[in-house]
Amino acid sequence: MLDYHTLHTITNGVHYFKTNQTAFRTLFGDVSQTYADKLFNKLNETEVSFNQSYIQNHEKLPLITTKLTENSSDAVQVLNNRSYNNNKVLLLNQNVQICIYETDQDVLRVLHRIVQASMLVFKKNFLEIGYINIEFNGSKETIVNPDLVSEGVLTFERILTYNAQKQLIVQPIDEVITEVFWATVPTIKENIN
Repeated sequence: MLDYHTLHTITNGVHYFKTNQTAFRTLFGDVSQTYADKLFNKLNETEVSFNQSYIQNHEKLPLITTKLTENSSDAVQVLNNRSYNNNKVLLLNQNVQICIYETDQDVLRVLHRIVQASMLVFKKNFLEIGYINIEFNGSKETIVNPDLVSEGVLTFERILTYNAQKQLIVQPIDEVITEVFWATVPTIKENIN
């Protein structure tokens, strides 16, 4: 669910920074106020599209998508996956890729910064819903996406990654069916038509 939560967070962050010029200026304290205001105006002239990867096609840019991968390791699991109240727990390592696509370098730059700021501003919300941590891993250099080039218009792509750890906690099921009988010789049923 990290991809879903991240996309929701960025959507809220874009809305917040679009409607609060003072907060937006703090994101760009390393440039002149004139340039920061120019970026703020560009952002407000832009309608950002959001999508979880592979859900649907979008022809409107800028576009922000997310992709999720998960893994786990025996080295970080609790013994027998046991948790409190006889629950079962699985520690999941999640990685979300946030992809930004845009033709205007300034807007791409703004959205990159807003993604980072949104993940900071709303980090406590991730912790409140059970994430153990969420950390910025890095971002790749801006590249031209060859799949999105059309008639002399270049579409740039920037990818950021965040890592998180979350517990999947499952309550035990009825004790009557928790014991599974493992047959050494499986019963084969004949196909009856």
